[in-house]
Amino acid sequence: MARLDKIISVKGVDEIFIGLNDLHISMGLSFMFELLSDGLVEYIAGKCNKAGMPFGFGGIARIGEGDLPSDDILGEHVRLGSTSVILSRTFKGISGVDKNTRPIDLAEEVGKVRTRLDEINRWNGVQHKENRMRIAEAVDKVIAKILSK
Repeated sequence: MARLDKIISVKGVDEIFIGLNDLHISMGLSFMFELLSDGLVEYIAGKCNKAGMPFGFGGIARIGEGDLPSDDILGEHVRLGSTSVILSRTFKGISGVDKNTRPIDLAEEVGKVRTRLDEINRWNGVQHKENRMRIAEAVDKVIAKILSK
């Protein structure tokens, strides 16, 4: 991250992906989406956008699911100009993978993501600001839960 400007300028590097899990662990943080709520992802996104470098970050659960709702995370992807996201293991629909395990139709679940993205692309500035506040509150709740254990 400290060498982001140099990495972006390397010939042949044509996309950046911000691995929130590895980054939060290396920084000694409690929850990977802390990087989203504290502005670090926004900082990196700004550098990528300024350089015209496509980027993505983190992962999302199925629509309507996740400790931090995937809908809210998608809102930040749109606001920050992200071009990619990892679909989490919840998209496998395999028993033992997540608490909402059920057989799924992958095409249907991806369709839900695309539909939600279309809706979010019509948000105004106020809606994006409200989404950022929801994320910050949700992240704080998850961190408090983690730290109370």
